[in-house]
Amino acid sequence: IMNNYIYGMTGGQFSPCTPTGMLASTTPYGNPDPVFDISKLAIGAGATFVARTTAMHPRQIDKLITQGIKHKGMAIIEVLDDCPTSYGRRNKFRSVIDMMKRLKKDAVPVTAAAKMTPEQLEGKFLTGVLYHDTELPEYCDQYAALTKKVQEGA
Repeated sequence: IMNNYIYGMTGGQFSPCTPTGMLASTTPYGNPDPVFDISKLAIGAGATFVARTTAMHPRQIDKLITQGIKHKGMAIIEVLDDCPTSYGRRNKFRSVIDMMKRLKKDAVPVTAAAKMTPEQLEGKFLTGVLYHDTELPEYCDQYAALTKKVQEGA
């Protein structure tokens, strides 16, 4: 999932991922809604591999996508990437470079976050593997077993 905080290609409307208070064409005075956490939704929907990174971490993108493909089960990888045209201009980011630096600065690896206080994590976002469950049966395997059971008349 490419998350650029906004629906940038259709006019810059706010999205469920637009941070609270940020501007968009449909929220000219700021987004009143709480930001939607894609990772929590994915876990709630049954994903057994959930990860997040940024467009500023290409090696990590490659590594996480590879892990997600190899994972047996539903895998969701969120890649944060600012939209400089709609999101950046409306929210007064000085330049694309500043937006890129912010993405890098605010990204905190899960391992580092474990040693930080909630105050230190304020305004940051976790990167890396956020959730990985290898014990839960994979959906297609469960469905195949159910189909076999029904066909055998059990």
